[in-house]
Amino acid sequence: MNDIKQYEILLIDDDRITLRGVCANLELEGYGVTIADSGASAIRIINKKNFDLVITDLVMYPIDGIEVLKKVKEINPETVVIIFTAHADISSAIDAIRFDADDYLTKPYEVDELYFKVANCLQKLEYRRKMKATEKALRESEKNFRALAENANDGILIAVSKTRHVYVNKRLSQITGYSTSELLKIDIRKLVSPDNFKKINENNKKRLEGKSVPISYEINILHKKGTTVPAEVTEARTVWQGQSAFLAFIRDITERRHANEKLRIKDSAIESSINAIAFLDFQNNLTYVNRSFLELLGYDDVEEVLGRSATEFLQDKKTFSIKVKKLYKKGSWIGELVVTRKDESVFYAQISASIVTDVADEPVLIMLSFIDISENKRMEEALRKSNEELERRVKERTLKLVAAANELERRQRELLYHKSELEKVNEELLETNRALTVLARNIERKKEEVKKRIALTISSRIMPILEKIKKDKSLKPKNRETELDILSAHLHELTSDLADGNDIIFSLSSSELRVATMIKNGLTSRQIASQLNISLLTVKSHRKNIRKKLGIQNCDINLAAYLKAKA
Repeated sequence: MNDIKQYEILLIDDDRITLRGVCANLELEGYGVTIADSGASAIRIINKKNFDLVITDLVMYPIDGIEVLKKVKEINPETVVIIFTAHADISSAIDAIRFDADDYLTKPYEVDELYFKVANCLQKLEYRRKMKATEKALRESEKNFRALAENANDGILIAVSKTRHVYVNKRLSQITGYSTSELLKIDIRKLVSPDNFKKINENNKKRLEGKSVPISYEINILHKKGTTVPAEVTEARTVWQGQSAFLAFIRDITERRHANEKLRIKDSAIESSINAIAFLDFQNNLTYVNRSFLELLGYDDVEEVLGRSATEFLQDKKTFSIKVKKLYKKGSWIGELVVTRKDESVFYAQISASIVTDVADEPVLIMLSFIDISENKRMEEALRKSNEELERRVKERTLKLVAAANELERRQRELLYHKSELEKVNEELLETNRALTVLARNIERKKEEVKKRIALTISSRIMPILEKIKKDKSLKPKNRETELDILSAHLHELTSDLADGNDIIFSLSSSELRVATMIKNGLTSRQIASQLNISLLTVKSHRKNIRKKLGIQNCDINLAAYLKAKA
């Protein structure tokens, strides 16, 4: 396509916001744009100036888009025309195609779709101009035509009959997969499907009858490898070497199909979305709603809602209006509002609102998305009540626990007090027990000491006197020997009981006992002899007898240590 700056476009719409938005988008792409805000002003401009492309709104008063279309075609049939219409007026737009409109564009429009359709229509314009140039070239010089055709981006075919092709260019060979020599011999029915061949024949028949037929139409080319190639055919009658001939420009539109499919998928995704989606103009009027919107609000027909203000469906109209105004600064908003259905029932909806802009970042429409959150609200309310009940029970239980804890603390204090008292009593008892133990030990020690003194006294003093009496007949009482023996036996028995297993005291004589006591206390033999006023030899004799009586003949055993151990 040529430099887009050379094209002149006339844009007509009585909605000034749409007019400015579309104009800005086209100028951003580099197109020269003239605007008209009514059908009447558009016709005045058309009478003064020719345009390559006219984009006109369909519904205008008093002169609508159809009248503008007829006037444009009357002045210059070559000018291409796009009808601009709301979604609900698509049937009227299709009718406009019958009056030679080249395409239509629905409101609200996608910027990419606008660019695509403008570019497509200008390409058609270029094709028509090329065809005219080609026909002129054919008439002027076949040589010039061939040079033009071989460098064309479209496939070119000239046929004088269904089976006789007189010219094909290289580009057609690339599109079909056949060589140019094969294409000159091939039957056209091998290049297209039966339905497409029927369509081509019908168009040729109408053209021969002088009837109006589309200059361009789409078919599927059958590639040599068995695949199909979508193509746009622009055809006309011409003369080839003096014969009436059929001229066709064939363009591979695979990429265009892909682009159209992407647009179709996008439209289908919005239309089939499970979320209710609506488009608003900047007066908050609905310009488009999808099926989910109708189902959610209980409407059957899109005509029941289009053109109505979105606030008609909301209970809190003021809040919504405020939020929409803020959209221009923030770009988006998410909130919850109560929505009214057709049957006057209401539901809670989460509404996502956003400003849709064009490539120039100019706002073109407002998009709303609705999600019914009534069930969530009911669950939230049930959860809130459940939480309140739980909090009430927790408070009651907490009060009971606090009371129980206080009672437990009181009893614990009582137990601690009793424990303290018991510990005091126990300590007193322990002190008493310790005192009694000490007392008992002292008593026992005193008792043992008394026993020992008694036993010592009996053995060391009384028993020797009694033995002396028994041996000295002058001292022995007459007829008292038996009594003395009994007394001696009793005293011996008494000393045996008092000894409590200690034989040292009773096995030694009084002299030996005194010597043994001094040895135990650590005195030497000389010290003992000096204190008792006896000879050293006598002390040694006593020591020998003590060892003998105690059964310690082994001299390695220390006598003093032994006596201390037995004490």
